[in-house]
Amino acid sequence: MAKTIIDVAHEANVSKSTVSLVLNNSPHISESKRKAVLDAMERIGYVPNTTARGLIKSRTYNLGVIECTVIPHISTYDFGHEANTFARDATDGILAGLVDTNYGLLSAYWSPSEEKPWILRRRCVDGVFLIGTAQMDSLISAAGRLGLPVVVVGQQMEQENNVFTDYGAGSVLGLRYLLGKGHKRILCLNSPAGYGTAEIRKKAVAEFCEHQGLLEGTVTLVSPQSNSGEGGRAAVKSVWDSNGPFDAVMANDIMGLGALRFFYERHISVPDDVSVLSFDDSFLCSYASPALTAVNLNRELSGRLAADMMLRMVSEKKSHGEKTVISVPIGIVPRESVKDRRTVR
Repeated sequence: MAKTIIDVAHEANVSKSTVSLVLNNSPHISESKRKAVLDAMERIGYVPNTTARGLIKSRTYNLGVIECTVIPHISTYDFGHEANTFARDATDGILAGLVDTNYGLLSAYWSPSEEKPWILRRRCVDGVFLIGTAQMDSLISAAGRLGLPVVVVGQQMEQENNVFTDYGAGSVLGLRYLLGKGHKRILCLNSPAGYGTAEIRKKAVAEFCEHQGLLEGTVTLVSPQSNSGEGGRAAVKSVWDSNGPFDAVMANDIMGLGALRFFYERHISVPDDVSVLSFDDSFLCSYASPALTAVNLNRELSGRLAADMMLRMVSEKKSHGEKTVISVPIGIVPRESVKDRRTVR
């Protein structure tokens, strides 16, 4: 038989109202009584019924995370399809930020060609995280009409509550690193056209090259047809055969694996013949062979910070007002895929 707060109160030798105060994280309770209640809950195996509590308080105790993709989501690991590792890592960070709370997490996928995701249609959450590269304006408006707080993760949107990574700065950091290691011809794979990050990276790379006075051909920036392993392989093959060779390639983690496949097919050695650097640092980078040097975008930290922001908003019942914007720090993670070419071979 499921335990109730009456059982917890009896076990802890406190009143039912004291148990209720502990469950609701009330500050008006002594630490000794809080500990007694929590210990009693653990001893008898009591699990709070968040659904029932939500009905009483007009809360669901669920938060929603919506992965916003440029193309409709396909559940496959095929080399020719997009695998949004940023969304997965950021969601892991959100989950970590919710561990010691009463909140659970529901997830959905959405692309601009689709209707509102089921999370919004059913109104089953107290707040929404939006993650991805697609335009999110319609979702933000829909959530606003429902009175739901929104936190955008990844994209820079000054008008919204936002935890973002500066993708332009990440691209420049990667280029600085490669140039500092003596690379003379760098092929940089941008996001495909239509992605929110494509223009940000293009502008940042162009301004950096101009400011540094780099010779034409030092950095070649191209946009693959798709954000996938095959998209990266095809782009590197096309530019390499028409304008190569290069001594370094910079791409995100998925397209970087595509570059590695092309070099394997051509018997080109990484990093002896060409270095590969990822401007994302997902788990795939350390699993690759050789392991990919990467710009660390602090994906999980983004999720944790977003969770903290959302928890404050739902506790204060805020969906409007002054917006909070946080820029997440980035850095380089050296691995085996980049060679220092300043030394004589």
